[in-house]
Amino acid sequence: MSKVVVKDIVEKFMWNVITGNAQALQRPLTQVDTNRPGLELAGYFPGTQVKRLVVLGDKEIGYIHSEMDEISQRRAFEYLTGPKTPAILITNGNACPEVLKEIANRKNFPVSARRKKRRT
Repeated sequence: MSKVVVKDIVEKFMWNVITGNAQALQRPLTQVDTNRPGLELAGYFPGTQVKRLVVLGDKEIGYIHSEMDEISQRRAFEYLTGPKTPAILITNGNACPEVLKEIANRKNFPVSARRKKRRT
């Protein structure tokens, strides 16, 4: 069975890479499920690290901007960019929060974005 890495899905789905170099894109995806980090954004950090692709959609981005101060964002993003998390995907054309971008750049952690789908 071949190993799937972040680069494989970035290329297949044509995501825009925001942070993370070629080495960061070699992080393996070990689980087929995704994580919508509502509890983590609210400040609950279970003992185990996130091992799934983290998805930040409209609700999560809205919560980050309207409910989280910088300290809360730093705590959450330090946790979510842990060594076992493969990557973070931001959907629907949302901008990457600046605190996340700063932390991800420091850690060489992959954050990618998907453009908003056009309505036909």
